[in-house]
Formats: sequence, structure tokens, C-alpha cells
Amino acid sequence: MAKTYRLRDEAVDALKEKRIELIVERKEDVKESELLGMLIWKHLKGVTEKDLEEYREQVLGKG
Repeated sequence: MAKTYRLRDEAVDALKEKRIELIVERKEDVKESELLGMLIWKHLKGVTEKDLEEYREQVLGKG
């Protein structure tokens, strides 16, 4: 099931920059959805509650 999510402007900018880097390296198109899917697949299992708290404090300004 596909679902739409919002990303912060900083994340969108970082995603665009990484996509361009990968396109240059691979010499073929890389979809943003592929890059996001890869990030989730590779890193989600390692995310901890501490990571969530740090994200909320440092990025969202909640503390």
C-alpha cells in the first residue's frame, strides 16, 4: 500500500542533492522514491527511541 508523507524542506533539499550525486555516479536516473525506500529499508530497523527524542529536540525544536 502506498502512502503519501510530508518531508521538511531540509530533507527535500538533501534528497535532491543525494539524487543528483547518485545519478552522476551511476550515469542513469534514480527516482526519489527509490532513494527514500532504500533509506527506510536500510536504516529503519536500527532506529531507537533515543534517536526519536534527539530528532524531536534537534530538528523539530520540541523538548
